[in-house]
Amino acid sequence: MILTNIFIIIAATIATIITRISPMWISKDIKSKQWFKYLSDVLPVTSFGLLFVYALKGVSITVYPYGISELVSIIVIVGIVYWKENILLGIFSGTVLYMIIINVIM
Repeated sequence: MILTNIFIIIAATIATIITRISPMWISKDIKSKQWFKYLSDVLPVTSFGLLFVYALKGVSITVYPYGISELVSIIVIVGIVYWKENILLGIFSGTVLYMIIINVIM
């Protein structure tokens, strides 16, 4: 059992290293490629959109608490990001507020 777990961890580590290094092996001048520049512009926004949809997929607006905690947290995140222009501060603040709402208030 322990040997199997160790083997799985080693295999996952090797697979992760290979997937991180393989683009550099494929092309030495990868940063000069047009598709790489396009992906570096598009993927961060796409990943945030994916996280947004994933985070709200289980929210029901027909059952108490009607998604109020999620809505308040989203409003705080957007407000802080626009106010302070700091995405990490917005995400951190929204997460802390959401945890306070669901654990203390509701």
